[in-house]
This record gives sequence, structure tokens and C-alpha cells, in this order.
Amino acid sequence: MKTLSILLVEDSPLDAELIEAYLMDGGLQFSLVCVETREDFATALEKQRFDIILAD
Repeated sequence: MKTLSILLVEDSPLDAELIEAYLMDGGLQFSLVCVETREDFATALEKQRFDIILAD
């Protein structure tokens, strides 16, 4: 199974932890980058390609 590269835009650390736990419970293989601000989001997109972007 391919490891998914996921960018998570979430300003709540607790919610980010819950989302990561749900993804792990779902059996997905993934690497997760979590950002809180628009600037961090833009920087992450410049540095890496992502398969999925999750945002609240």
C-alpha cells in the first residue's frame, strides 16, 4: 500500500491529534504534516507535494 502524504490545516492541537488517531485506526499508511496558519500552509505547499489536504 502506498504511503499517503497528507497536509492537515488545523488550528486545534487536540483536533489534530484526533484526526491522526482516526487515520491510524483506519489502517492508512501516511505521513502527516500539520499546519495552523495560512503562511505555514503556503510554505508546506512550496516544500512538498501532498496526496490529500484536509482542512477544517
